[in-house]
Amino acid sequence: MQTLAGDRRRRRTQSAAAALLLALLFSLFVIGRGPGTLVWLTGRPPSWLPFAGSGLSWLPYSEPRKAPAAAVVKQGASPLPAPAPTLLPTPDPQTPPAALPVVPAPTPVVPAPTPVPTRTATPAPEPTPRPVVQPTATPTPSPPSSYLFKDNFEQDAVGSTNVPNWNLDTGNWQIAQDGSHVLYTPDANWAVATVGSGGWTNIKVSATVKAASTTGHARLITRYSGGGDFYACGIDHGGFLTMWEVSGSNWTQMGDNVSWAFNPANFYSLSFTVIGSSLSCTVTDPSGALQPAGIQVSNADYTNGHAGVVGEGPGEFDNFVVTAA
Repeated sequence: MQTLAGDRRRRRTQSAAAALLLALLFSLFVIGRGPGTLVWLTGRPPSWLPFAGSGLSWLPYSEPRKAPAAAVVKQGASPLPAPAPTLLPTPDPQTPPAALPVVPAPTPVVPAPTPVPTRTATPAPEPTPRPVVQPTATPTPSPPSSYLFKDNFEQDAVGSTNVPNWNLDTGNWQIAQDGSHVLYTPDANWAVATVGSGGWTNIKVSATVKAASTTGHARLITRYSGGGDFYACGIDHGGFLTMWEVSGSNWTQMGDNVSWAFNPANFYSLSFTVIGSSLSCTVTDPSGALQPAGIQVSNADYTNGHAGVVGEGPGEFDNFVVTAA
């Protein structure tokens, strides 16, 4: 009986201690910082609690989120009236909305142009006068290298029978005046005058010539030798262009005469070219009244010699030229 009574007293003591602890905890819960501040333990309660050996256990607990704080109304204070909603005015459909003021666009500010500095013209210097150079006489050009001989007889005195650089082989010759200075023969027979070298082979001889219409002739000479052997070609008093081979005093015609009715008062251009055995002779009229005429033959009897002229009175020669062919 005493054991049973002791157990009851012990249980009552434990129950009272548990109630006291719960009251304490509740007081801390209510008087403390409010809900959510009580920390719950998980597992078995600590051994110092009166009911630690009673088989009780703590339930797991997670801290709840804090609820927004409610407005606290003091006791006896009048509650604040709810703010009345502000109503926007309803636009009158009959009244057009006031026009917004038109803000003029800003006028762009144009910077003033930078003035361009005026350039002052630099005075031009006065030109220095150049000394006047007196023109000098133009020297007579030397004949081209292709020229072998050239003579227009202007340096010779009219009437002179001594003609420099010429060999007056046969007949009578003199310098005459016929518009310009010319080499002239009055002889009725064939007068011969030569120039140059006996070694000339391929050459061209040219001159302006005049001959009488009935008795005279004017011919050019190529490959002349001291024995009187040469070729001759020119205009004859019968109105022909003719070519001859001369050996001593014998004249042999080469090729056919070509009719050419020249005027004895005029000068004509005559040329005679020998290259190897080819002999070519041509006459032209500077005025164009007569067509050119020519003779061409082949002859190898003479291979080299002087150049010259042969005439029968009256016969005249001017602008005599020998070139290499």
